[in-house]
Amino acid sequence: MILYKYTSAKGMKAILDGMALLIRPADDYNDPFESLPAFDDRTARLVVENLLLQRRALKRLSEDVEILGQPYTVPKLRLLLRDENTRATIIDRLRKRSDMSMLDLAKSFQRHIAKSVGFVCLSSNPANLLMWSHYADEHQGFVFALDASTWDPRSIAKVEYSPRRASIPNKKPTEADVRPLVTTKSTDWSYEQEYRILCKETEWQTLDSRRVGYLDITPIQIKWICAGIRSRDDKVRILSRLAEEKHVTNPDIMRAEIDETEFRIKIPFE
Repeated sequence: MILYKYTSAKGMKAILDGMALLIRPADDYNDPFESLPAFDDRTARLVVENLLLQRRALKRLSEDVEILGQPYTVPKLRLLLRDENTRATIIDRLRKRSDMSMLDLAKSFQRHIAKSVGFVCLSSNPANLLMWSHYADEHQGFVFALDASTWDPRSIAKVEYSPRRASIPNKKPTEADVRPLVTTKSTDWSYEQEYRILCKETEWQTLDSRRVGYLDITPIQIKWICAGIRSRDDKVRILSRLAEEKHVTNPDIMRAEIDETEFRIKIPFE
């Protein structure tokens, strides 16, 4: 499978220099709905229940006489919470005391996902006018083709576009349950024809005060690089030399072309 990455000239140089793609956490994208579950009363309950599974939260709750009526040890509290009716009562008391709205609870789940899940965004279309404008520095940047067949196919996810957000399906979400949350976007984004490389347990680093990770790539994975119709000649020459130094499959960077009659960009490699 060949997928495409849009980037600026600066981004293209960084990718070639490090032979790696930038991974960003699920809550650090330009869309505030990214990985945000649908929120309703049921979702709010599930979020609180998931919080109660964390030892730190259980420790605080075990000493909360106002909610429990008396203090408990953590093991005894775990036993207490096994009873469905008791658990529901405690959750209702916690929610009434908290000033968090259902949206706040949904955002807390969004942040929870972002701690361990990040992804790289790619596209199946290298010639989309909006993508060139939004993600390739207004046609001054680049797009390059990546052979995705070397990655674990389970990590490659096609984004689904929907008017409705995904919800939390059960009390203790598994990896498969979380996947729809990070692969569902609004239909407004459908022009991106997006695929994502999902990266779990990323070793986060700090770059410009933001958490980032890196997904290694090989020169052989880069099949070609195409410059935008407004790319500067000097930058194309510099990046062509760098691609050659890195032994990229096809280091000669060609330039995208404007179609003679249509609102369309022609990619020389396609």
